[in-house]
Amino acid sequence: MLNKKVASIYNKKVAEIQARLPVRLFRDTIPKNSPNILSDETSKTLQSNENKVQTDRAKVTNTANTQRNTAPANASSFNSIIKSASQKYQVDDSLVRAVVKTESGFNPQSLSSAGAMGLMQLMPNTAAGLGVTNAYDPEQNIDGGVRYLKQMMDLYHGDEKMALAAYNCGMGTLKRLGISNLDDPSQMSKLPNETKNYVKKISEMVDLDN
Repeated sequence: MLNKKVASIYNKKVAEIQARLPVRLFRDTIPKNSPNILSDETSKTLQSNENKVQTDRAKVTNTANTQRNTAPANASSFNSIIKSASQKYQVDDSLVRAVVKTESGFNPQSLSSAGAMGLMQLMPNTAAGLGVTNAYDPEQNIDGGVRYLKQMMDLYHGDEKMALAAYNCGMGTLKRLGISNLDDPSQMSKLPNETKNYVKKISEMVDLDN
């Protein structure tokens, strides 16, 4: 049998834990013939507490990510940056604005599940290749994004729809699918649904069909 001092410590710990819980977990006294119950139950309690801490930490992280992705957007605050980058790389600023709106909703802290970052949703490798050191900095992000969009437009000889498709799903995907002209409905139908909707949405916003 455990001595009275150990029993007292055990009961005190149980009382402290029980005070924070809605239901009773243990009996108020240590069962007979159970010399290891103090360490066993204490270990279980510590593990339970650790699990709760991890769960709470995950909730805090998810909340932070949600707040990041739903930060208030003020489109007009980025007008000067968009105009400057558009003039620098000779891309229509209305097209850039449509891309930013579609990509991030003008949220500079946006982070996609795939890891795309900032206003123009730059992937880490793309950002690094463009020399963007902070993809959440609006000026760096837009400058890099417009430069990349211009590269796509040059690659596809000024075809804005093809450039948008490449921006969204990658040049490799377009090549693999044999897509070279999105004015051809049969080729448009080959696009991944996300990219198809992306191109159509931006095309309607800036009227690329006229």
